[in-house]
Amino acid sequence: SNERGCDDNYGHGTFVAGVIAGSGRASGGTYAGAAPGADLISVKVAGRTGQTDVRRILKGLQWVVAFQDRYDIGILNLSLGAVGTKEDRLDPVNRAVQRVWNAGIVVVASAGNGGVPADGVTSTITKPGSSPLVLTVGATDDLGTADVADDVVAAYSSRGAPGSSKPDIVAPGTHLVSLRAVGSTTDALGTLLDGTYRQGSGTSMSTAVVSGVVALLRQAEPSWTPDQVKAALRESARP
Repeated sequence: SNERGCDDNYGHGTFVAGVIAGSGRASGGTYAGAAPGADLISVKVAGRTGQTDVRRILKGLQWVVAFQDRYDIGILNLSLGAVGTKEDRLDPVNRAVQRVWNAGIVVVASAGNGGVPADGVTSTITKPGSSPLVLTVGATDDLGTADVADDVVAAYSSRGAPGSSKPDIVAPGTHLVSLRAVGSTTDALGTLLDGTYRQGSGTSMSTAVVSGVVALLRQAEPSWTPDQVKAALRESARP
């Protein structure tokens, strides 16, 4: 990441990690993550700006596959995205995440925050969420109510082109509460609740929710392949 230490100076990873597996201890369990019993491995590919390049992402993906067996890595959360010029089947990051998927790791990628395209037809899904193999997640907005009947796809959530299957699924991603990385870049920009928690919105957050759900599903069905996990989530989701 061009930084010598492992601190999360951008703050995004800490928030995402809390959505996946936060214990909720500082809030008496109120703000626990989707899978608070899950183990996490952080692969740092960006520094304080939150920006990185393809080379670092590819090295991170290679590390995940290389150490898959040592650390029992079953899920890769990719709350990141880029707009590439290469078509999806040739894009190097898309090709790399497909190799991760074929290695038996469920890749959960964010759809992006591009919203509805200006022309109404061009896909705004970012890479590697545009890969046909991976589980791509968009975000919903609950409109501030507990009733799911009024939930909508968030305005900022990226859309696929007409006829596309992307995103594969949507999940809560608006005004979620998770962990602060105090002093980080995003911490200074967000809505702070207290010394531990802040609010955040985006498909990065909904992707983290789904990664936690996948962890629970893998615990229940440890023999399932990534394809089976993806199919189960798509087929059981509410329209």
